[in-house]
Amino acid sequence: MPTDAIWTQRLSRVVTTSGALNGQTFAVKDLFDIQGERRGCGNPHWRQQQRPSSCNATAVQQLLDAGAICCGSTTMDEFAFGLSGESPWTGSPANSAAPGCVTGGSSSGSAAAVAKGDVDLALGSDTGGSIRVPASWCGLLGWRPSHGAVSTKGMQSLAPSLDTTGLLCGDYKLLLEAADVLLSSSSNESASESAAPERLFWIPELWTGVERATRNVLLDACEQLRQTIGSTLDTISLSQLELSEPQDLQSLFQAIQWDEIAATFADLPEDLPLGAVFQRNLAMVQNRARSDKLQLIQRRNRVREALASILGDHGLLAQPITPGTAPAIGSFSLDRGAGSLVGQLIRLNALAGLTGAPELSIPTGGVDNKPLGLGLIASPGCDRLLLQTLEMCAGSLAAI
Repeated sequence: MPTDAIWTQRLSRVVTTSGALNGQTFAVKDLFDIQGERRGCGNPHWRQQQRPSSCNATAVQQLLDAGAICCGSTTMDEFAFGLSGESPWTGSPANSAAPGCVTGGSSSGSAAAVAKGDVDLALGSDTGGSIRVPASWCGLLGWRPSHGAVSTKGMQSLAPSLDTTGLLCGDYKLLLEAADVLLSSSSNESASESAAPERLFWIPELWTGVERATRNVLLDACEQLRQTIGSTLDTISLSQLELSEPQDLQSLFQAIQWDEIAATFADLPEDLPLGAVFQRNLAMVQNRARSDKLQLIQRRNRVREALASILGDHGLLAQPITPGTAPAIGSFSLDRGAGSLVGQLIRLNALAGLTGAPELSIPTGGVDNKPLGLGLIASPGCDRLLLQTLEMCAGSLAAI
């Protein structure tokens, strides 16, 4: 059973005392395999039914081989299908950066462990914002890699064509080092991976539902970034991405995600105890309106191609990760309507998922002593460009 609202189990696994990450500590979201341990995916009853993992997930092994110390697995939204970070089994992990507020999810325990200082960095997964949202609300750096750039082997899937393995960290140098370790075996990177960013874009239509104070802070961060890059801030319209309105992003993303989630959980045992939120979400998926899969794939490809064409190998897209600061524990609404918090989070985080593009959440000054992250998206495969931008911003991170 979980030891607290952050950790499902505490460990101290060491493979080597040499390497780029020697002595650094990391946490592992409870959907990655850790050799000899059961993974619960946020459900203690599911954990009891599993056999101990025969080997480490690839990403876990990569960090261990680089000298990092695995400190255990962390709590999460049940089966990663949520964005609040509140678990029916363990409650909401404490958000040290915004006391009394949710961490965001589904990589909630991973974010909480880093924010609290229990570990130096953490592995998470991101399908529709599960690293980026908690990074924004916990004042952390959060990296969702390009789809396929970091191995998902040994990670329980939610929606395979959208799932990624990524990192949460409080220190940019450590994030860069850990990202380099995870990218070391990737062949899915742009040939111009060492190029510097040259252009900065935004999509004004995606900023319309953002709270005024949040919008002001994030636009100030955009200006700082623009000055650092030495570029203009150019506008992209949704029509250039083959989309007519922000709701199109949510609708297309959910249609693809829910089809894949339905397949992922098709064989879930009927007698498995489940939390109320997951039951509701699963029923929603099962009762969804079916879409033509070929048309969905074609629409998705058009959006991906359009974004890659606009950004090229040197462009970045700046956008909000969350429409405001973290809400209070227990106040997170499950409504997925157009004006709801969940709906806004999905729309703001759908573009990277649909296109397979990498995205960073970079901490800003925040609002009322609560953190906020600015999202930066690069073309699919241009993770190195994105990470190099982070290094360029290092001197002005506090200002951003």
